[in-house]
Amino acid sequence: DMRRALMTTEERQMEVNELLRDERLAIDRLHAAQSVHEMSMAKVEEARAYRRTIGEETSLNTLPSEIVSLIFSKLPLADRSKARVNRRLCAIERDAGPLKTLESVRSDWEI
Repeated sequence: DMRRALMTTEERQMEVNELLRDERLAIDRLHAAQSVHEMSMAKVEEARAYRRTIGEETSLNTLPSEIVSLIFSKLPLADRSKARVNRRLCAIERDAGPLKTLESVRSDWEI
């Protein structure tokens, strides 16, 4: 308080200018952070939309059970187990027939 009372008008003006500069810098940083956040959220929404589109186009859930069962019957156990993502696919996978080993799948593909 005493120091402020002894400050000259020029010193007070310099202090005010410094505070305004710091405030402007803080506001600029805030705007930059908001822009980054908005861009990040836009990218997240874009990825979600893409995932929805891909999921709709390539989902095993859109195929008839017979086709999915045929696909599963040709796959090795490791790949079949990755497809157990819901009750329908679990049931189809369980009933898909004999398990294929990696070697038997390779021999099916050899010419």
